[in-house]
Amino acid sequence: MDIDVGNLSYNVTENDIRKSFAKSGEVMKATIIKDKLKERSRGFAYVIMGHRAKSIEAFSELNNTDFMWRIMMLKEMPDQRGYYPR
Repeated sequence: MDIDVGNLSYNVTENDIRKSFAKSGEVMKATIIKDKLKERSRGFAYVIMGHRAKSIEAFSELNNTDFMWRIMMLKEMPDQRGYYPR
């Protein structure tokens, strides 16, 4: 399951996100979306976990929790065809 991570502090790094999600399992990729003009975080990121069961565990543990002084909000992302995995 791919996870959309929202409401992040502009100071959060990809390494910070990796460390937080790695407590639940292997993080394949963590990408912070940046503003092209200002070259700073836009306040959200995408995380891809190695195993679906571990991503579900991370989702339930981290959704709506405090992360670097902001409440992290998670959403399940659809797969490439636009379908949500079941």
